[in-house]
Amino acid sequence: ETWISRSGFAAGNRTGELARIDKAAAACRSMTLEDAKRKTRQDTLDWLDSFYKTYEKESAAASSWQQPGIDTSDWQSIKVPAPIFEELGVAWFRKTISLSAGQQGKELTLDLGAIDDLDEAFFNGVKIGSTGILDHEYWIKPRLYKIPASLVKNGENTIAVRVSNIHSVGSFGSKPMYLCDGQNTKLGLGGNWLRKFEFIADIRKIRPRPSLQEIKLFSLDTPSTLYNGMVHPWTVYSMRGFLWYQGCSNSPQSRDYMTLQPLLIKDWRNRWNDDSMPFVFAQLAAYEQHTPAKRHSDAYLRSRPPQDIHHYPRFREVQTASLKVPRTGMAVAIDIGDHSDIHPANKQDLAFRLAQEAKRLAYGYKGVTSGPMYAGRKIEGDKIRITFTNTGSGLTVKGGKLNCFAIAGKDGCFVWADAELDGDCVIVSSDKVKAPVHVRYAWAGFPIEPNLYNKEGFPACPFRTDTPGYLLTEEKIKQLFPEKP
Repeated sequence: ETWISRSGFAAGNRTGELARIDKAAAACRSMTLEDAKRKTRQDTLDWLDSFYKTYEKESAAASSWQQPGIDTSDWQSIKVPAPIFEELGVAWFRKTISLSAGQQGKELTLDLGAIDDLDEAFFNGVKIGSTGILDHEYWIKPRLYKIPASLVKNGENTIAVRVSNIHSVGSFGSKPMYLCDGQNTKLGLGGNWLRKFEFIADIRKIRPRPSLQEIKLFSLDTPSTLYNGMVHPWTVYSMRGFLWYQGCSNSPQSRDYMTLQPLLIKDWRNRWNDDSMPFVFAQLAAYEQHTPAKRHSDAYLRSRPPQDIHHYPRFREVQTASLKVPRTGMAVAIDIGDHSDIHPANKQDLAFRLAQEAKRLAYGYKGVTSGPMYAGRKIEGDKIRITFTNTGSGLTVKGGKLNCFAIAGKDGCFVWADAELDGDCVIVSSDKVKAPVHVRYAWAGFPIEPNLYNKEGFPACPFRTDTPGYLLTEEKIKQLFPEKP
């Protein structure tokens, strides 16, 4: 939405975006960005102050919990890293460690990793650092606190951390934690810690957090903002076409993207006054969940039955349907994603595939530039025959046995299927489904090893035969992109 012009939204009768644009424009006339930042900052601080003041008595009772030698008999022993607590409120974490005489009187660094949300850290009862609500991306900011040499002693030393969870799920110890000296010697702080809640907040007593509405009006997410700043200035220059890689943030709303993607293409072509400008987009790569520090197991993903819970497959389906817009192309990336990182490292293959489609659309290249696309199905007894376009010089399988095909009867319960090539078709079956109706291929956020290609090396596009009715139709395309005489 932020890449589409206001006139583009007007042409598409998108009243919601138009209202947001007009509201943001009015805000820009009534206040500066700095004014909005100051107001947002003060509203946030006032809210946090009220959050703590609601539990002043509980906080007063916990005022000595950072000190060594206090009675901890009623504290809970927990294992870190990665304890998660869902309660809003404040929790204390303590650990006693033993240091040598050689470490006494030397400055150390406490590495606590990221803490969600806020924290204050103490060493032997003295505060050594904190991260607050005004710190940039405080929920993922690494906590590295210097421990003055005067606090470090031979024998037992106490680390105490006061953690405030003010939003959603809180965490402490999301990665291995260490005590480090200047010689890069690390003392691991994993294992058992003690935890006790200072208070667990009752959300009925806490007023809602500020909406940050003023600052959001200046946000890059506001419709037309990036068009105004980064696209419109280029409309005075000639362009041969566009390569487009976007969609992660829109993926939960795939149905709306079915309208937005053609709207963007039409808008940019109008801005350049060229109805035939090539528009090549990257289909979202294979992906499960952004946890690069704690990666998923391939074995876990491989062992799962067919699922339809991730929003990426439906979004990819919408992107594929957008190929009905004239003069468009798509690079499939289902085989080069990363299940635990939303930013896959393999840019080279994707760039090549985008470039091949650009060669076809913009420069008249006649060779094969993309992979097999689902064309149709034919039920043959207890099997289903799948036909394809873009087969090039023929279908091929990387790895011997076809993966990622699932099949279902009229009950809609999909099971993993046996699949084999038959010329430029794939025959799909399962002894668990005697009367099959539908087939799916690579239908997952991160399908394990999709391996159907054409012999030119382009991967087959994920698909399902049970497609929904909201996808673009030829009639809708003609309405959006009427042919000119």
